[in-house]
Amino acid sequence: MRASVAKWRSLHPTFNRDADMNFILEGTINGILMGSIYGLTALGLTVIFGVLKVINFAHGSLIMVSMYVVYWVIIFSGVHPYIALVIVVPVMYLFGYYLQDIIIKPIFKAEKDVREPITVIIVTTGVWYILDNLTLLIFGPQYRSIQNNPLRGKMLEFGDMLISVPKLWGFVTAVITAFAIYWFLQKTRTGRAIRATSLDREAASLMGINQFKIYNIAFGIGTAIVGISAARENNTAPARRPEAFARRRCRRLHPAQRVSRRAA
Repeated sequence: MRASVAKWRSLHPTFNRDADMNFILEGTINGILMGSIYGLTALGLTVIFGVLKVINFAHGSLIMVSMYVVYWVIIFSGVHPYIALVIVVPVMYLFGYYLQDIIIKPIFKAEKDVREPITVIIVTTGVWYILDNLTLLIFGPQYRSIQNNPLRGKMLEFGDMLISVPKLWGFVTAVITAFAIYWFLQKTRTGRAIRATSLDREAASLMGINQFKIYNIAFGIGTAIVGISAARENNTAPARRPEAFARRRCRRLHPAQRVSRRAA
C-alpha cells in the first residue's frame, strides 16, 4: 500500500496533501451553505404540498416575484436586504394567502370529494405562465441587481480557506426559519390545526377547523418563506447589468445578426 502511494506521488509531484484537504473542506463547507438556499426554497414548497397535497407549479414564479419585491423595497428605501424582510415577508404572505383564496380555493370547493384534485396542478401551471409573462411585459427581460449590496463579495478567511459571508448569513437564516416553522407547527393552535388538516381534512372539519382558511394560511406561509429565500438570493446572486446582458446576448447571435444589430 505504501509503495502504491509513493509511486502515485512520484507521478504527481505537484500533489500537496494539506492544500488539497483545505480545498476539499472549503468546497464542502461552501456547498453546504449553498445547499441551505435550495433547502429553504424547498421548505416553502413542502409546507404547501404537505397541507394542500398538490404540487405548486408556480413556486418558481413566486420566487421571481419575491425577488422583485425585495429589489424594489431596497431600491426605494435603501435598507439592508435582511431588514427588507420586515416588509417582504408580510407582503408575500398576503400575496400567497389571497392567491389561494381567490384562484385555488374555488377548485377545492368544487372538488371537495377529491383528496388530490388534478385541476389545481393545471391552475398553478397557468399561474406560473401568467406571472412569468406579466413580469416580462412590465419589467422587460433585463437582469436587475442591487449594486450597493453590503454583503456581496465579502469573504471570511480561516487559514487557507475562504468562506462566503452571504452564504454564511443565508445558512443562519435558513436554520432560524426552519426552527421557527417547526416551533409554529408544534406549539401554536394554528400550527396544530394545520397539522390536523394535513392528516385528515374531513376529521379536522368535524372538529370545527375551517379547512379552507387553513389552506389559505399554509399557502401564505409557504409564499412568505419564498420571500425569505428571495432576500438570500439577492445577496448571493452575481450582479448583472442590463447592458452586460445585452452584450452577452449579442455574442450568442450569429455573426450576421451581430453585424446587423451594430448597424442598427
